[in-house]
Amino acid sequence: MAGKGGARPGAGRPTIAKELATADLARNVLIEKYGSLNEALIALLDTGEPALQKFVFEHAFGKSPDKIEHSGINGLTLHIVRGKSTT
Repeated sequence: MAGKGGARPGAGRPTIAKELATADLARNVLIEKYGSLNEALIALLDTGEPALQKFVFEHAFGKSPDKIEHSGINGLTLHIVRGKSTT
């Protein structure tokens, strides 16, 4: 197993410049196909695909909380946790 670790060419996170260039390309393609980013999002919502609709709404309004606390009767507290903690 010796000699398998260490840095490798092309490994790691892309540079910020590459990420921005990719995002710019994606926006340009959507505008070319749909006329505007608004129309592209409307077309995405019109697909009826729940995962895509969830993606749009989470980006528009933020994700729902992973933890909900509710004080109930007689001081009993209910904790609901979804997913793993972000802290």
